[in-house]
Amino acid sequence: MIMVILFLIRWRIIGYYLSSMFYLLGFSHVVPIIFSLLVGERFLFILFLVLDLIVLLLLAFILRRVGVLGEINIVEAYTVAVLAFVVPSFTCALPIMGFSLHRL
Repeated sequence: MIMVILFLIRWRIIGYYLSSMFYLLGFSHVVPIIFSLLVGERFLFILFLVLDLIVLLLLAFILRRVGVLGEINIVEAYTVAVLAFVVPSFTCALPIMGFSLHRL
């Protein structure tokens, strides 16, 4: 998550609101992923990953369209969304994945 915030600061496109929004999004979407891993449901795990990525990509598209992201182009906006998805999902879920992948 720190990499995402640093990436956003580097491009001079965030204020307090935008950085806190990405921070909250980054860690709130990990809960269903961890739940599906603990339960051992492969379908739920894949469903949550796909839905989460779609929501973050739509968020980047909307933020770009309304001009919140400033001068950043759409590829960079999608990069930020993917980083906001990948970093917390896999850093938080990796220990649990190692523990429960045998159930999947």
